[in-house]
Formats: sequence, C-alpha cells, structure tokens
Amino acid sequence: DLSDLIDSSTSLSDIAILVLIFMTNVGKRRGNGRDNVSYYTVDTYFNKICRPLLDVAGAECVFDYDSDELLELYQKIFENRELKTEARHVAILKDFHSTVTKSIQLAEIDWSEIRVDQEEAELRFSELCTYKDYTLALDLLSKDPFASSTERVIQQSILIMACRFGLRRREIQHILREDLDFGHDTLNVTTNQYYRVKTPAGNRRLPASLLLNENEISILEALKLIAVK
Repeated sequence: DLSDLIDSSTSLSDIAILVLIFMTNVGKRRGNGRDNVSYYTVDTYFNKICRPLLDVAGAECVFDYDSDELLELYQKIFENRELKTEARHVAILKDFHSTVTKSIQLAEIDWSEIRVDQEEAELRFSELCTYKDYTLALDLLSKDPFASSTERVIQQSILIMACRFGLRRREIQHILREDLDFGHDTLNVTTNQYYRVKTPAGNRRLPASLLLNENEISILEALKLIAVK
C-alpha cells in the first residue's frame, strides 16, 4: 500500500513522495477507449514533469514551501530541462499539483505566473515596472487621499522593498523592525521566528545607500518608527 510505504520510509524526499502519489494516480486512470492509460501517457507525465521535479527539488522540504517558493520550483523545471513551456506541459503540472494536494497540503499557486510560451514571456517582460513607472507609483502612494499617513508609509515601503531590493512577497511580510538596520546601512533578510528562508544563501544583507535615494531611505526610516515589531 502506497500510504504504508510513505509512512514507513525514512529516506524518501518530499518531492519523491509527491511523484509517487501522482504517478500511482495516473496509473489507475482509464485511457481513451481502454481500461488503463497508455504507456506513452505515463512516460510523458513522468519524463516531462516528474523527472525534472526530482532533479530540481532534490531533498528540499517542499511540503513547507510557501506559494512563491513552490511557484519558483515549478518554473525551474522548464528552465533547467530546456523544455518549451508549452500549454501541454503546464496542464500536466496543474494536474500534478491538483492530484497531490488531495493527499498532501501544499500552498496555492497563481498559475498565471507560469509562462506558457516565448511570446507570452516577452509580453510579461515588456510589462515589468520601469523606473519611471516606479517613481510615479511611489509619488501617487504618497498622496493617496484614501489612506492614512501610516498606511501611506506602509504602502510606499512595500513598493520600495519589492522594486528596489527585489524582495519576495513573503520576505516583505516578515521583515522585522530590527532588519531595517540603517545604523549599518543595510536591510537584512534573515530567518526569524516568523519566517524561514529557503536556503542559507537566502540570508542576506542589502546595502541601503547603494540602492536607495534619500527619499526612499526616509520612507523606510518612517516605517521603522511606526513598526510594532
């Protein structure tokens, strides 16, 4: 029994368990006009999606991934295997995610973030925020008539950390007041009691004065003053 195998195993990685669950499910499905799916289908599912997942994830604790980390993993299987990110492969990946989450709780995924072809990739690149767009957005947030002064500082700070430091959503959510270390001219991204970075390399010190102007630094200093923790 697969559940007994998983429960008793001390060496299976998280991703190996997910692949076992998925491929067992695929093997039990009915094919078109036949009792079972074809060998070709099983081979396609394993080699196009499962094998790359095993290669990329390795022994990582995938069960603990947040939505951003899981999305990054899914995107990497196309990049690292030099596969075209065709709609067909994305559909199989969605099938994989949907199937395994019936047995293992994983984070939700925004599938619109997965590129499906080169044309769409180029379109997404053209839609990236330019510096002009960024400064305009920062100015608009500073004058938001529907936000309090505290809310305006928070909104501007989120934009700064995302666009100027390149922080992920979860990283921004779990930045602590002590991480805004302007005495040492840094913003620190580290594992803390509320958040775990994915790898040791994820712990980093970002130089504030090198990346920010005086206005941006003053906004983050204001954030530090109003932060509870």
